[in-house]
Amino acid sequence: MDIARSWLALLRSGTPANRYQQALVALLLAIPFAGYAGVVLRYTVNVPFWDDLSMILYSTNTFVEAGTLQGKLRILFASDAGHTLLMTRLVAVAQYYLGGINIRNTLLFSNLGWMLTVALLMAYAHRQQRVPLLYLLPVPYLMLALSHWEGIDFATAAIQMYWGSSLCAVACLLALTAGRGLLAGVFFTCALFWSGGSIALYPLALLYCLLLRQWRTATCFLLVGAHALVLFAAVSPAQAGLRTSMPALPDMARSILAFMGNLWASGQYQLAPLATAHRITGALLLLAGGFFIVRSKGNDLPKLVLLYVLALAVMAAYARGPLYNYVAISRYAQFALLGAACVYLLGIAWLLQGPEKRRAIAFGLVAVVSAGFWTHTMAVCQDPLAANRQQRLQLAANYLATGNSRGMISSVEYGNAVLGKAAALGVFKPESMRQHTLPAPQAESPPKPAQQAQQPGDGQAVRQPREKKRARKQRLEQEARQANPAAG
Repeated sequence: MDIARSWLALLRSGTPANRYQQALVALLLAIPFAGYAGVVLRYTVNVPFWDDLSMILYSTNTFVEAGTLQGKLRILFASDAGHTLLMTRLVAVAQYYLGGINIRNTLLFSNLGWMLTVALLMAYAHRQQRVPLLYLLPVPYLMLALSHWEGIDFATAAIQMYWGSSLCAVACLLALTAGRGLLAGVFFTCALFWSGGSIALYPLALLYCLLLRQWRTATCFLLVGAHALVLFAAVSPAQAGLRTSMPALPDMARSILAFMGNLWASGQYQLAPLATAHRITGALLLLAGGFFIVRSKGNDLPKLVLLYVLALAVMAAYARGPLYNYVAISRYAQFALLGAACVYLLGIAWLLQGPEKRRAIAFGLVAVVSAGFWTHTMAVCQDPLAANRQQRLQLAANYLATGNSRGMISSVEYGNAVLGKAAALGVFKPESMRQHTLPAPQAESPPKPAQQAQQPGDGQAVRQPREKKRARKQRLEQEARQANPAAG
């Protein structure tokens, strides 16, 4: 009875009362981190794919070949598809000087940024919002779900979104809440030159400082951010392929809801069958988020992050148009997960001010749903990751065997030229793909009939270790008898 009461008290207070409860809470918090890290380690390979060749390898090739500092800077600040990937290129150049670019290491570094984003939000909630550790359980189970599987093993997208759009953006807003405008400006600059969408941080941050009358913080951020924006505008030409006219408001509203509710995953690229579920989920999250923003006091970081995600949804709906499959693609699910986690943090902070029973019931429900959601994505979203890994290993094997980059990028000639130049300059060593590469595909031989007699050599790989083991045992027995004749 006492044990049951102690666990019931844990559920109500959220604070472990003994070392067993502390160990259990720590284990439950560690499971999603360990699971996510295991997925990243299992499915990432050192094989450049699609944008990796153009935005990472090609850029680094031209950087190395540039003979002047001015030329190198021009390459680093070059715009590509609406983004000035300065930070991505700096990471690639740093790898080059450390021995060569490794796509798998880039992916490990990229996904580390997403895990640090989760840890940053949890640390803020625990220290600033005074949320007990137990009540933080839904946060990692929500954010470290695999709904955004498409970005996990795609180096160019992963480093841009997990570091630029997520970690640096959250760090910028966190610095603002602490009154450190200069540091916030630095993080904003990093976010902007990792992902152009992070430009949404600037008006949001200034409005926050002005509403709270933090004049010094606003001035520091304004000056640093303005310099970053001027430089960004100077090196970013008008974007091609993006909408230039105002979209229909109903289409835009549907896209925003789909973006905000892009949580549910099927392990498929085609998310159209989930459109209604995503829009309903997005509407519910926006309603709940709006309620908690109004009712909860303080908790500035999750409020700002939620508004930042909403700003990204508006930008995506405007720039990408009514194309559901583009606004709600898998890798954009990270923003919906981020928004959902912030809604929960606002909700639990509000519930901490109310009755314990209501708080315990609400936490229990969300914890069960989030754990089930995480488990579901771990079950269904590893299949496409495994398929991607298999495909890229086969493409690498084909390139190593034939020198043909077919399938690695749309233009075979371009891919061959980039990989050949990268190998010649020491930017990327194609032979380094061998450590994860499957044998080159070969024609399968017809299976042997079951009644066919075994040919000499068949099963040799199985028999040889057994024969060696038997011979070694006999030799040891003989040596023992010679050393001790009496025993014989």
